[in-house]
Amino acid sequence: MIDPAARGAWRELEAKLRPFVARRVRSDVDVDDVVQDTFLRMQRGLAGLRDEERFGPWVYQVARSAVAAKHRGPTSTQDARGRAAAAHEVRAPEVSHFQASSATRGDVSGWAGGPRPPRAGDAGRIVRDAGG
Repeated sequence: MIDPAARGAWRELEAKLRPFVARRVRSDVDVDDVVQDTFLRMQRGLAGLRDEERFGPWVYQVARSAVAAKHRGPTSTQDARGRAAAAHEVRAPEVSHFQASSATRGDVSGWAGGPRPPRAGDAGRIVRDAGG
């Protein structure tokens, strides 16, 4: 839980950041996004701040960086990770009930994976092989 003094400090900082960000982005929704992104970046990077007296300029540099990321669009790190994961997503092929049940029974007559009866640990391979 955040103590009231810390909460007040965060709100004061937000009140100063909002107009700064609003002059640099188009919509109120973007202002909210950038201010939130700024706070997240601050939280992650606070340990790297070497001189506490430079906190103010550092905060505005973090905000400028968040604004620049917003202008770059959906190429932010998080979105890029999501696209990369989707591009490498492996989908299990569809397996008919007959193929799946015969493979688990040891009856290979309807199994598309080959003539060897399945062994323990083959379940993932059976699903992959059954689809083609």
